[in-house]
Amino acid sequence: MSLPPLLVGAAALFWGWQSGNLAVAVPVALLLEAPRWVRLRFALEDADYARISDLCTVFFVGTAVILAANRGIAHGVIGAVQWLPAILSPILLAQRLGAADRVPLTAVFRYLRKMKERDPRLKVPMIDTAGVYVALCVVAAGVGNPLARGYYAGAVLLAAWALYALRPRHARIAAWALLFAAGTGLG
Repeated sequence: MSLPPLLVGAAALFWGWQSGNLAVAVPVALLLEAPRWVRLRFALEDADYARISDLCTVFFVGTAVILAANRGIAHGVIGAVQWLPAILSPILLAQRLGAADRVPLTAVFRYLRKMKERDPRLKVPMIDTAGVYVALCVVAAGVGNPLARGYYAGAVLLAAWALYALRPRHARIAAWALLFAAGTGLG
C-alpha cells in the first residue's frame, strides 16, 4: 500500500511551518513530489542507495556536532533531530527517482549490508520509506516546539489523510470517522 499523493510534500511543509524552516521545506517538498510528474528514472543499485544513506548519516552527524558546538549538547541534539526531514530527504528522493520505487533494507541498516557481504544469497526486502518520512516530519515538527500552535491539528490532519487512504475498502466511512474522532478526542 502506498501513501496518497502529495502527503509527503504536505508533511514536509508542515515540518517547515512548525519548525520555522519553511524556506527549506518548500524546495524539499517540491523535490519530493516532483517525481510524480517527471518521467526521469535512474537504475540505482543497492550500493547507490547505501552511499546515499551513508551520506545522510554523515550530514546528520555533522549537523549534530556543529549544533552541539554552538548551542550545547542538549540543544544541539534537539536541533539535529529538528533537521532530520531535510537531512534524510535524499533517501526518499532516491527511492522516488529509482526504477524500483523502493529502497533495499540494506541501505538503511549497515549491519544488514555486512550480512549480505558475508552471504550474497541473503534475500533483502525492498521497503517504501515514505511512511516513515511522513512520521519523521511530524515528530521533527514537534521536537523542541512545545507551545506550537496548530501542531496537534496539523498532526491529526496528516494522520487522517494517510489513514483514510489506507483504510480497508470494505470499511464503512462513518465507522472509520467515528473511531478516528474518538482517537483524536482522546489525544
